Amino acid sequence: MTYTILIQRQAKKTLQNLSRPDRHRITEKIVALGIDPDDQMLDVKRLMGLPYYRLRVGNWEKVKPRGGAYK
Repeated sequence: MTYTILIQRQAKKTLQNLSRPDRHRITEKIVALGIDPDDQMLDVKRLMGLPYYRLRVGNWEKVKPRGGAYK
C-alpha cells in the first residue's frame, strides 16, 4: 500500500530553492516515506506534543535546516 504525501506550498517553494543534490536527496526520502512509512532506514520520529512527524535527511528535517526547524 502506498500513501499520498501532501507538501505545503511553502515547503515546496523552499525545496525548489535548494541545491540540486540536496533537493534530490530529500525528494528520494519523501518518495520512500510514501512507499513505506515504517521503513527502519528512514529517520522518522513523532514531534513531542504535536500530531506531526519529522523526517531527517542529513542536516535537513522536512524542508527546514536543522537549526531553524525547532524555532
